[in-house]
Amino acid sequence: MKRRPGRRASLRNQCATQAQSRRNQERFDREVSRRRLWPPLFSAVDALREQVAQDPLPPPSERKRLREAAGFSQEQVAKALKSRRESIGNWESGRSEPRPPKRAAYVRLLQGLAARFPTSVSKTTADQVPDQSTDEEI
Repeated sequence: MKRRPGRRASLRNQCATQAQSRRNQERFDREVSRRRLWPPLFSAVDALREQVAQDPLPPPSERKRLREAAGFSQEQVAKALKSRRESIGNWESGRSEPRPPKRAAYVRLLQGLAARFPTSVSKTTADQVPDQSTDEEI
């Protein structure tokens, strides 16, 4: 036959349970207040980290060339990126740069277009190789 705890033991268990419940509530309150406080800090830090680790964008003139080579309008690109046409124009003119997460999507689009529409060979070699006619004259 099991022995039931006496009145004192029962009160002791009840007090211990209440104390544990109070500690759990305090822990929960601290966690809730921490979560309310930290998200703005974390989002600010994440934004800084993304600025450092951003994928490089091609120069504005190349952005425009790629879009036009694909036959896309600024409106089409804006719709795909869930942005405004004016923003695409600003990105292509160099007045502004896209911010995350649209930046990552825009870089992905441009990388795909660059693979499909590479710059012409004569244009890139003319920019990279110095003019040899000046060397022969000396």
